[in-house]
Amino acid sequence: MLKDHHPPHLYFKNQTYFLTGRTYQKNCYFNTDERKEILKSILAKSIKRFDIKIYAWVILNNHYHLLFDIKRKFPSSQFANPKENKLRNNEISEANFAPKY
Repeated sequence: MLKDHHPPHLYFKNQTYFLTGRTYQKNCYFNTDERKEILKSILAKSIKRFDIKIYAWVILNNHYHLLFDIKRKFPSSQFANPKENKLRNNEISEANFAPKY
């Protein structure tokens, strides 16, 4: 059973942020180039959707890091909360991200 882990996320325009995301139970979901490409595609769409400037990013097998600016204000739930982010929910399915060992 998944625990609800949704600490508050505050985003302000014209600020720089460092974001880290980790996979559930530290599973290596991003252990193939194909899976990393899915995350890169979602990131590219989010950059356009939320007017974000990326300074640096890395996708590792079980987590990722982003260093970015937000150019305009928007509700943080649209970007940081996967339950609210239709962009991610529509593109990622359980089949795409079943762990491969």
